[in-house]
Amino acid sequence: MSYQCSRCGRSVEKLIPIDDAYRSAEDSATWSGLLGTPWPEVYTEHVCITCAREILGISDDDLIREERLTKIETEFHINLLKGRLSQVVIEAIFQEFGYEVYPYGYESYLTNIIKSMRKGNANISVRKLRATPDLIVYDRELNEGFFLEVKATSTPDETKFWIPKYTLQNYITYWPEATLVIYCIQSMNIYCRQIKDISPEQLPIEQVPVIGGHETYLVNLQSEFLALPQCFHLIEADRYQDFCQRIRGVLQNFPQSTD
Repeated sequence: MSYQCSRCGRSVEKLIPIDDAYRSAEDSATWSGLLGTPWPEVYTEHVCITCAREILGISDDDLIREERLTKIETEFHINLLKGRLSQVVIEAIFQEFGYEVYPYGYESYLTNIIKSMRKGNANISVRKLRATPDLIVYDRELNEGFFLEVKATSTPDETKFWIPKYTLQNYITYWPEATLVIYCIQSMNIYCRQIKDISPEQLPIEQVPVIGGHETYLVNLQSEFLALPQCFHLIEADRYQDFCQRIRGVLQNFPQSTD
């Protein structure tokens, strides 16, 4: 279906309503001259997009500038930074205890389309790709590899960690053999659990406004997850605690570093 622009007369698929608040004195004079009546107090005209841009004074530069600004998603970049910092910590721990660590997740090589892939509905291939684990660690001696999905959380209460329902379900569906590793930013504690061992039906479901109002699973990290030495045989419990303490010192002093 097409519509006729009341300003230029072209047939277009969409019209934009423009009221007299945007009209100029010249428009008012033209109206009065042609029709012999004063410009009405309230008047709405339906025009094409091209005419609407001309009336509103919107230039190509204005559109380019706005598009550029809408691409600056601060929260997205901050969350991405938190995730990458937590991955660096996890990498350092596994490397310290003899594992080889390699990036594996789609964020490591598909950064430019991450935001597009997160929006709207997606087919199975995209959902599986979005659920791809972040890291693969390899035990060369035993010839064993492990997938790690690393999540960072700012929760001050480690008995209350929320994970979106659809996110956990995608992990379980596509990567059950992976291990979910949770890095707590405030305490710098680390928890883990193999995804196939997580039972969603036993987890409470809540709607959390800060996560877009989506349904989330509520997880008690302290009681339902494990420490890294309990899941990976090369990580020695005592030395692990010492090494984590050194990492805490580095991170706490990092803002004061002048190197």
